[in-house]
Amino acid sequence: MLFFTCFCVASNKEVLVTSFKKTLNKFYTENDLFGFFSVLDTLPNQEICIFKYDSLYTNNIDKLTTGNIYQRTIAYKLFYKLHDTSRTNIALLKLETEKEDLASFWLAIAIMNNLPLETNTAFNYLIKNEDFGDPHLIPFLIKMDKQHLIITANNNISNPNNKAKVIALQALADVDSSSVVDTIIRTCIKTWDISIKGYAIDALSYRKSGHLKSLLVPYLKYPQLRNVVKSVLESSGTLEDRKFAKQLKPTP
Repeated sequence: MLFFTCFCVASNKEVLVTSFKKTLNKFYTENDLFGFFSVLDTLPNQEICIFKYDSLYTNNIDKLTTGNIYQRTIAYKLFYKLHDTSRTNIALLKLETEKEDLASFWLAIAIMNNLPLETNTAFNYLIKNEDFGDPHLIPFLIKMDKQHLIITANNNISNPNNKAKVIALQALADVDSSSVVDTIIRTCIKTWDISIKGYAIDALSYRKSGHLKSLLVPYLKYPQLRNVVKSVLESSGTLEDRKFAKQLKPTP
C-alpha cells in the first residue's frame, strides 16, 4: 500500500514537470495551455502547491510572465493554483499592463486569492472587466479580507459608475451583516435607475429579511423587475411574503 501511494505521487509530479517544461517552448500554443489547465485541475492541490519550491519552477516562472499570451496565462494560473505569494509585486504590476483578457482574468484571480487585502485593486479590475451576464469573478472578490472589502464597497456605493455601484452593493449584502446595509439596500431600491434597480432588489435575497411586500409591490408594474421581485419574495423570511409570491405569475 505504501509503495502504491509513493508511485502515484511520483507519477503525478512527473506529469506536472512534463507539462511545465512544455511551457518553456517559445511556440507554446493554446492547445498546450488548455492541456496544462486539465493537468492542474486534475491533480491534488497539495501536490500542486509544493511545486512552487521546485527549482524548475523558481528558475523559469518569471520568464513565462514575459512570454506569449499562452505562456503568460499559464504563469498567472500557476500563481493562483500554487498560491505563490512570493511574486506579489510582479502580479500587481502585470495587472496594470496586461492587455489580453484571458491572461488578465487569471492574473486577477491569483491576486484575489493570494493577496486578500488588495480589495481596491480587485474592485477596480472588476469594474472594468466583469460581465454582469456571466459573473465569474465576484465569488473570488467575496472571499477576500472582509473588513477591507467592506471599506472598499462603502467607498464605491455612490460611485457614478453603475457597475461599481452594483458590485459594491453585492459585496456589502454578502459580507456585512449590519443593519446599516439593510438601509442602504432599501435606499438603492428606491433611488437607483430602473436599468440597475433589479440588482438592488436581488441584494435582499442575501439578507434573509422579511416584510418585503410593501417595499416591492410598486415594482411589479415593471416587466423587467417582476421576476426578481417574485424570486426575492419567495425567499423571504415572512410567510405573508411567500404566500403573496405564489400568486404572482412570472414574466414570460
